[in-house]
Amino acid sequence: ELDRAEAALRASADNAGLDGVLAREGLGYVAEARAAAAKDPTERQRLLEAARVAFAKAQPADGGVRRDYALYHEARMLAELGKPAEAKTRLEKALELVPASEIELDIQQRLAQLEAAAP
Repeated sequence: ELDRAEAALRASADNAGLDGVLAREGLGYVAEARAAAAKDPTERQRLLEAARVAFAKAQPADGGVRRDYALYHEARMLAELGKPAEAKTRLEKALELVPASEIELDIQQRLAQLEAAAP
């Protein structure tokens, strides 16, 4: 079903506004699901990177709708890729850009997890 979902999302990914943002975000979820199912570690890393890129492209504009979500999801992928410092930077930016984010608590929890895991 991931192939069908990806095809449907790609058809809407160039749309303006919220529809396009959600379609691009969905492409990130598809790549993330593929990464979770990957048996080969190299393929898993490749797919996590693809998910990271998709989430980054979901909303690249700092003032755009769901920018906090795009940064949050990109940070999740960076953490999975073993890049906690970059993940922390994205999460901090999400809090800075959207101080009243719907996912503020999630962002703060991710930051706390990253800080707790720091050497």
